[in-house]
Amino acid sequence: MRYISFLNALLLTIALLSTLAGSVTAVAGGERVWELAGYDEFSRGELQQTVLSEKGEILAGLATEKIDLDATGLVWSVAKASDGTLYLGTAYDGKIYRIDGNKAHLIATTDSLVVTDMLIDENGDLLASTIPTPTVWRITAPKKVNPQSPVKAEAVITLPAEDMIWSIAKNETTGTLYMGTGPDGKIWAAGKDYKPQVYLDTEEKHILDILPTREGIYAGTSPGALLLKVTAPGVSYAIADFEGTEVKSIASMSQNRLAVGVNAFTYPRKAPSTSSTGNTAGNVAAALSNATGATASSTTTSATDKGFVYWVNTDGSHEKLLEKTGTHITTVAVSRDDSIWAAMGSDGKIFSITKDRIVFEAADLQEREVMCLLADATLDFAATGDTGAAYLFTSKGTEPVYLSPVLDAKNISSFGRASWVANGPLNVTARCGNTVTPDKNWTQWSAPVANGSVPALQNARYVQFRFQWPGNTNALLQFELFYKPANQRAVITRFDPDTPFTDTKGGSKGDAGTSERTIILRPSRSNARELSLSWSVDNPDNDQLRYRLFYKPIDMKLWIPIFKEDERYTKTRYTFNTDTVPEGRYHFKLTAEDSIENPLSDVLADEDISVPVDIDNHPPVISRLSMSPATHAIEGEASDSYSPISALDYAVDGGIWLPVAAADGMLDETTETFKFEIVPPLSKGGHVIAVRAIDRNGNYSVREIHTEMTE
Repeated sequence: MRYISFLNALLLTIALLSTLAGSVTAVAGGERVWELAGYDEFSRGELQQTVLSEKGEILAGLATEKIDLDATGLVWSVAKASDGTLYLGTAYDGKIYRIDGNKAHLIATTDSLVVTDMLIDENGDLLASTIPTPTVWRITAPKKVNPQSPVKAEAVITLPAEDMIWSIAKNETTGTLYMGTGPDGKIWAAGKDYKPQVYLDTEEKHILDILPTREGIYAGTSPGALLLKVTAPGVSYAIADFEGTEVKSIASMSQNRLAVGVNAFTYPRKAPSTSSTGNTAGNVAAALSNATGATASSTTTSATDKGFVYWVNTDGSHEKLLEKTGTHITTVAVSRDDSIWAAMGSDGKIFSITKDRIVFEAADLQEREVMCLLADATLDFAATGDTGAAYLFTSKGTEPVYLSPVLDAKNISSFGRASWVANGPLNVTARCGNTVTPDKNWTQWSAPVANGSVPALQNARYVQFRFQWPGNTNALLQFELFYKPANQRAVITRFDPDTPFTDTKGGSKGDAGTSERTIILRPSRSNARELSLSWSVDNPDNDQLRYRLFYKPIDMKLWIPIFKEDERYTKTRYTFNTDTVPEGRYHFKLTAEDSIENPLSDVLADEDISVPVDIDNHPPVISRLSMSPATHAIEGEASDSYSPISALDYAVDGGIWLPVAAADGMLDETTETFKFEIVPPLSKGGHVIAVRAIDRNGNYSVREIHTEMTE
């Protein structure tokens, strides 16, 4: 019995005037405005040679050039020679590559799985450490190795089999090579003869990074997250004890200051994934079984993990510059202007921190794990895992671009004025479509949009804006777009009067051709002279809705309103007092309209009509009640002016009510005769026999017979 109805203009006008007269509320429908502002919202978009500060500014940034790299699961380490030549060490295969131009060439192999660290020594030779084989390998004159004939690296240092070499570093003055290891937390040292000796034995499990300086050797540990300063063999002290589980990376800054990457992990960790790299990934997982979560870079990051970057002074005082949740720091690097660059291990992002402590999202690479960074005048290089890739950074490249996140207007929409705040000119264009991801089914980029104008866009559900930087110093601070979604009708999905059949409305749960819309005839409650009406609505716009209720006898056409014309009812339940309504069978009608939040021309409405509802507030009448003393038989008649008699009972001397059958065997009429014998027979003395009649709506009446039994 459903149909769509537009309420007449007069009623809608009254509703709108009533809304304006009341308090102003936040509306869900009608015209809207979309704003991009602040770091969190801007970071949902895509940075292309642009950077985003945590103050919410987007500026031109560095361009990336991807290096052509053979298929490999993970680039773990990098080294840079004095002439600028770059070398890469990989995991899963323990190989070493040299970058020539924009391509990486394989130049050496090892007998291990992971090349954990590399450096160029004073002779120009390349030294590389590996796990699970705890070995330092040498490649003499790596610049001269022919990629067509890769060499087998020479093993120059081999530590005890249980050790794992995480980092290597050289003292440029003495030429001593230092190795940070686990799982016993040792630093080994070797001179030019490559004979290793334990330099420091800590109470930690892992030494993850080593940085030799003139003042001593700095070392980062796990799981205590200590920053140690080693001043002589066997002599060290902790200059900082961080709240975390590891000090992952250390880099030198000016004024004897350090940049330190720290992680706080939740344990236990998941095992590294083996889904994409086959058995070798499993071997690496086994090799890293004693490592902490960050060191096992393929380990899944927990949502509660955190990564931090600190400034640390030589006296141990420190300041937190960056904190990120749900990711971890893999490495830090420092450029000549004392900017810190921090690589993330789960979301492919690189952050920069200026000497003024301003944090920028500097890059968002396609891969998830940024494993290596190199910086000189600025950020120069990054390499990744999942899968292995390498990138060069340059200030030259294509025009800087920022792609906004896609706006989902939730429905086909028209678009109004677009405006933005920037400290210089920007080239802005837009495109739209009806698929969530921009593709060939979207429109082409529009003509340039002037600040404060309406972009040339057709009606669509999704829209995206592109910002291009003609000058490298301009900053985008804020953007907004006005739009108007097409109004969507709220549809009434359920309208139930609280009749005895309400709970059985779903019908049979068995065969489709059967029904179980049945009730026990005896009413479960007495008539409260109230009818509860409830409903549900599918409201796609999430508009605040105005509801109206009407009723009428089923044989009449005129609907009688329950609410006053100026009443704005917004709840989804109403209790209707039936006390003054004549007995009979009625329909109830519900209308739902969105006039509260939409102009009159856009208002949509829906309505539903209930199942027939019986209203009867008059109790049955019991007549012709009599008793035969000889047989103890009671007989009489119960009648109701409207509803069928649904139950007959009797009680003796205030005892429990006992059911009585109709004389014809079925309670199905408005008038029923009855005759029954009292069991057990009445004892000698006075008695009161009460008879009760109940109709379908729970109205009831009681009559009594008083008798004196002499036998």
